[in-house]
Amino acid sequence: VLSTSPVFDNIMEKSFNCGMDRILHLGQPRTDAMFEVKPSEHPFKKYNKVFIWMPTFRVTDILHESNATKEDCFLPLLHSEKDLDIINQKLNESNCLLLIKLHPIQRTSGFNLKNKSNIFFIDEHFLQNNKLDLYKLLGLMDALITDYSSVYFDYLLLNRPILFTTSDIEDYKAKRGLNFDNPLSIMPGPHIESFERLVEEMELLINNKDNYQELRQSLNEQLNKYVTRNNSRDIIDFCKIKVGV
Repeated sequence: VLSTSPVFDNIMEKSFNCGMDRILHLGQPRTDAMFEVKPSEHPFKKYNKVFIWMPTFRVTDILHESNATKEDCFLPLLHSEKDLDIINQKLNESNCLLLIKLHPIQRTSGFNLKNKSNIFFIDEHFLQNNKLDLYKLLGLMDALITDYSSVYFDYLLLNRPILFTTSDIEDYKAKRGLNFDNPLSIMPGPHIESFERLVEEMELLINNKDNYQELRQSLNEQLNKYVTRNNSRDIIDFCKIKVGV
């Protein structure tokens, strides 16, 4: 089991029911792809900035453990399509784009997933059609919006802005659980609890105002202590596998 930092050792031990002797301090191979992307691979290079929103799931056909309402469980903080229209207008005015990548098991029945002028819903078919995988796409993004998804640990490697939606953190903690007692302390970005604040923070990033660079770097050094840009090679070397001539 790979652990990118001693911070995660106990979590990995419990999650995978393995002893400490089965934990390797190495980076995740998937993050290598974030540093291999080329500008020519960018399907949205005409925009000034591109955000990606990756919420964790709240309601699925398998689980429904949240007290969230139908409106809240689709995307945090958004209560109607009108809210999405407000964000779309802001993005349109600044020639920016928002990609929304829902969790694969998020229930979407009853919701309108139709793209808007500056908001696109993407899935695995989109990635395949553009010859990308998720981590290559992340390497092209200017900012990430998420909540309690572990994807932000990987995105920290880029030291680019992260916005955290935290309006249902207590409910989420009670119903699904979190790995850290004080998760807000390791979330290096604004902790957003209202739709109005979300719009404000997005506007700040559109205008290149980022106040969290040092905090992200500091936490990245703690949470990705053993990560390099060649994690696949590091694992191959650890396993003493010879590749090529």
